[in-house]
Amino acid sequence: MQCLVHSLYHQIGMSHSGKDVSSNHIEIGLASAQEATRRSWIVGFTSLLFILLQSACTAVMAISGLRVLIGLGALAAAAGLHAPATGFHGDAIRIPMIVKML
Repeated sequence: MQCLVHSLYHQIGMSHSGKDVSSNHIEIGLASAQEATRRSWIVGFTSLLFILLQSACTAVMAISGLRVLIGLGALAAAAGLHAPATGFHGDAIRIPMIVKML
């Protein structure tokens, strides 16, 4: 019987002494809501850090793969040509660069 009276007092927001206990519940609820908000910010921030880390790793791997493709393409181009190099290695560019270096 006493338990039933005690639960009825809590439902209407009064203690056995007649004082209002609902403000205590509000303060506890507010503190737990602020703690939950702080926790969600921490979880969100750490998730963002891991997202950035994963994106950086993906970018590094993509750049590395691109470098490999460029290298293999240059190797294939050099292996497929059976003629002396022209263009950048031509005399019009090569000789002035040698003179500039000396």
